[in-house]
Amino acid sequence: MAAPLAPAAAAAVVGAVVDPLIDVRQVLTICGLGTNVDRFVTCHSLTSMDDFEYMNHDETHHVVKMYNERCRDARHKLGFPVQKKLKGLLY
Repeated sequence: MAAPLAPAAAAAVVGAVVDPLIDVRQVLTICGLGTNVDRFVTCHSLTSMDDFEYMNHDETHHVVKMYNERCRDARHKLGFPVQKKLKGLLY
């Protein structure tokens, strides 16, 4: 049996804010976005995993193209492998 939490630790757990995008960030990281996850989320105004319902796998090219057009630094642009992984996720 686990020891009970100290009152301060219990209060921290109760007051902890759960990030609604934690699943989105994990999935996008697996797709290969890496450090670009936050930029991608901001670019497409993603607020929860449900936002992926509105993206069709046929539109992946346009989604990635729109993101790449907004990136000024070439290091942050997404390539073909990431596009295909994202398309597989949406399929």
